Amino acid sequence: MAKPDKSRKMTVLNSVGSLSLLSAVIYMLFAGFNLLGLVVCGIALSAVATPVVMHGDGIFEMLVGLFEALFEGVMAVLEGIFSIISALFSW
Repeated sequence: MAKPDKSRKMTVLNSVGSLSLLSAVIYMLFAGFNLLGLVVCGIALSAVATPVVMHGDGIFEMLVGLFEALFEGVMAVLEGIFSIISALFSW
């Protein structure tokens, strides 16, 4: 059975949440753990997790959905970066 495609809003929300989570983690690796990094991580994780928890039936499905949303967001960000780079070299 095929899964229905996610809406554009959900994809954008996952991308923004994943990008801000990755940015905050990288920032905390270089600048150290501080309140700003932890707040951004918390907001980003809750932005990605809220729709997953609302549609999840069980705890396992919620965890898998959270990881799926995070990886989907990361892949969307990387796809955007690579398409920008390929557009620069293809004129």
